[in-house]
Amino acid sequence: HYWAESILAFTMCVEEHAKVRRLRKNCRYWVCAYTNDQHQLGLELGKDPLQTPFYNALRLCKGALLVLAEGGEAADRIWCGFEASIAFRMRTRYDQACIADGQPHVLTFEPAETDSTV
Repeated sequence: HYWAESILAFTMCVEEHAKVRRLRKNCRYWVCAYTNDQHQLGLELGKDPLQTPFYNALRLCKGALLVLAEGGEAADRIWCGFEASIAFRMRTRYDQACIADGQPHVLTFEPAETDSTV
């Protein structure tokens, strides 16, 4: 989550991602912005990135989704890069989503279940 998008845009992207990936209705998303105390990040994160909630969540997940700012602006936050590198290292699905022209769009790491064969 990039922080530049609205909650509505974020929710639209997550819902579109679940649809594209054909995830179950009870599928859960871990959102770091909502699980870490943003006023005490230094205490929660410590000095070792491999001991952070970011890393622990990625270790347990089946995939990751980066929601970009409207129009697909790339995130410049170091934690987004850290999460991407860990996801790739663990061979975890790493998808991206954004809002463009008011509609959510999802780019998947590999062909999604809703893609047709060419």
